[in-house]
Amino acid sequence: MKTLLSILSIKTNSFSNEKIVIGLLAVSANHVYIGYSNSKIKLLDKFNEEQKLASFVESLLSQIKSTVIGANKELQNIQESLNTNKTIFSETYLSYLNDYNNGVLNFSKPLEVNHEFSESDFEKYYQNFVGESLKLKKKSIPISIHKKLKPFLTKKGLEEKADLHYTFNPSNFKWILKDCSIPLITKNGKINSLQEIDFKNKPSTIANNLYETKIIHEALSGFAKTLDCGVEKIKVAFEEPALNSEQHKMFDLAIKEYKEQFEFLTLDKVDSFTDTILNSNYSKFSKLVAP
Repeated sequence: MKTLLSILSIKTNSFSNEKIVIGLLAVSANHVYIGYSNSKIKLLDKFNEEQKLASFVESLLSQIKSTVIGANKELQNIQESLNTNKTIFSETYLSYLNDYNNGVLNFSKPLEVNHEFSESDFEKYYQNFVGESLKLKKKSIPISIHKKLKPFLTKKGLEEKADLHYTFNPSNFKWILKDCSIPLITKNGKINSLQEIDFKNKPSTIANNLYETKIIHEALSGFAKTLDCGVEKIKVAFEEPALNSEQHKMFDLAIKEYKEQFEFLTLDKVDSFTDTILNSNYSKFSKLVAP
């Protein structure tokens, strides 16, 4: 596989044809990379105080970067070899950019490297051509509370003392109108259960989760009366949403309105709760339900 390179430079003096390299564009089979030096761009106005080139160049590069983002989305979908019919950043397009050179921002003729670039490759070539380091911004993928709970629910021996991902059948529980599940439920004198609510979701989703959990608590309370046993508040695992957000307003309201039915637990308290189950005389809730 090959990678095409084009060096971005700025002509600082039209008479002497002096240029400074400000960036690099690279096209591999599955990704387009672009990087440019903001510090060098800011210096442009010092080379030519009359034209004020910096803002003009920043505008041009911003447009090209937007095109790169669009091309990468397209490449992510097709995941095919470099194909002039599939992505705008073909060798033909790079040649067009070179021909287009508008007297200020210049693209070199495409250079071919017989190697498919990774991010680290691009960073190394950028360092060599531009003369400064570049660290590409990597998108941080947020980890859901569901995934964060997994280590606590997969502790050795826990499934012997509690039902994990238990599903409530409407035929066994009053007020349950359709199958719904809960991460953990167990019994030790009283029925204990654990729910998860992601307060980073859309407000409508959060509201539906809260309503469903309240119904589950009511169903468990009614079921417990038939067995003459008690029901603890449903333990709700949560992470606090961003302050001043609509989600945080719902979070504050939920703590106030559902204090009789729910006990809100941070993740460290969920960890302690599952340890308590392992170290105490708990048993599966499902043993109480008629087959």
